[in-house]
Amino acid sequence: MLFNYYSNLLYNQLNPMKTLMKKTILSALSLSLVSISLFAGDVAHWALDETSGTDTFDLSGNSLNGAYQGTYTLNQAGQFGTAVDFDGSTGEVFKGATSALYNLRNDFTVAAWVNADSVTGTQRIFSSAGGQWGFGLAGDKLQFTAFGIIDATSTATVAADTWTHVAVGVSADNFASFYINGSYIDTINITSETNQNTGVNWFIGSSGDGQRFDGTLDELHIFGSELGENQVSSLATTNSIPEPSTAAYLFFIGIATIMFRRRA
Repeated sequence: MLFNYYSNLLYNQLNPMKTLMKKTILSALSLSLVSISLFAGDVAHWALDETSGTDTFDLSGNSLNGAYQGTYTLNQAGQFGTAVDFDGSTGEVFKGATSALYNLRNDFTVAAWVNADSVTGTQRIFSSAGGQWGFGLAGDKLQFTAFGIIDATSTATVAADTWTHVAVGVSADNFASFYINGSYIDTINITSETNQNTGVNWFIGSSGDGQRFDGTLDELHIFGSELGENQVSSLATTNSIPEPSTAAYLFFIGIATIMFRRRA
C-alpha cells in the first residue's frame, strides 16, 4: 500500500533527529498523508441513465450490474444525464448477493440524488433484503438501518418533488454521518458494525419485500470508505471524488525532507 511505503520513507528521513521532535513531526505529517490516502474508491456506481432495456450497469468497473423489475420509467430528467422513476409499488432494481456488498459492515459511504414524489413511510434508496443494512427515507428524514441493531434517523430532511443529494458515511468506529446537498447535518452512534449475511440480496429503490421508493433516483454511489465532508460536497457538485495521485504523496515527502534536513 502506498501509504505504508511513504510512511516508512518518512520515518527513515527522521532517523537522525531527536526522538521527541521526530515523533512530533511524523505525527503531524502522517495525519496529512492519511487525509489524502485513505480513499478506497467506488465499490459500485449506478448512473441509472439507461434509456432502454432491463439492465442497469455498474460504472465502477466491478461489474455489479442489476436488473430493473416491476413498474419503472427510464430516461427521465436527472441531475447528471437521465434518471429512473420508480412507482413506489413494484419498481426496483434487483442486484442479488455479492461479497462486494455484504463485506461492507462499516467504513463505507452511500450517496445518491433523489426526487421523491412523496415523503411518507419508509422508502429505501439502497438496501439488503433484511439481515444487513439499508439507507433511505423515514418520512422526510434520512435514515440508516443496521437491521437487527438500530434505525438511525437523522434530523436531515428531504422535501418532496425536489432534487436533493443525500449521503450517509458509516465510520470504522460505527458512527453514521448524514449529509444533504454536500453539507454535513449530524452523526448517530449505530453501536456496532452491521450484521453480515452472505446470502442476502441487494436492491436499489426497495428492501426487496417492500419499503419501495416513490420517485426518481439518479447517480447512486457506494464507496468502500467513509468520505469526509469535502469529498461528499465534491460528489454532490461534480458527481466525482478527486482521488490523489502519487505526485501528491511525493510532494509531501519532498517538503518533509527539506524541513527535516534544516532541523536536523
